[in-house]
Amino acid sequence: MPQPWTPDHELHAFARTESRPGPPEEDGGQWMERRQTGQALIVCECGYTSGLIDRATVRETMAELAAEHPPALGADSETPYGPRAAVAAWLLVNGVNPDDVPLEGPISVDGQHIRYAALLRNEAGRHYRDERTGRSAREERVTPLTVEPPANVQVKATR
Repeated sequence: MPQPWTPDHELHAFARTESRPGPPEEDGGQWMERRQTGQALIVCECGYTSGLIDRATVRETMAELAAEHPPALGADSETPYGPRAAVAAWLLVNGVNPDDVPLEGPISVDGQHIRYAALLRNEAGRHYRDERTGRSAREERVTPLTVEPPANVQVKATR
């Protein structure tokens, strides 16, 4: 189940505009006419970007995204696995980018490996939405366990 939206990730809506040449000016130059279209784009500061949506549904869409778009690890609050800072530090020393691990996991230790859900990035390096599920795109990944989790990081061991 997704965690509640946290203030360290903000959603912003941008109205889509189009530019086209306007009539020639007296000096022979042209100016660009900008007008808003009926579409908008929603962007999260963590890199998530929605597709173009109808501007009439921006508020409703932002509320849905706030409920389902998981913030990544990083701020000073709790996760199901312990303090976010401790979980992030442990993942980092094991070669996992904590910004790519959703707050709700899953994260587990399986023998000498860490299994975790990873938020996927597009070519621009931003997290993106899976069109089939409507949630942040993710996949299960496995990495070698090089450093055991500290006492305050509780991951399910499946040894």
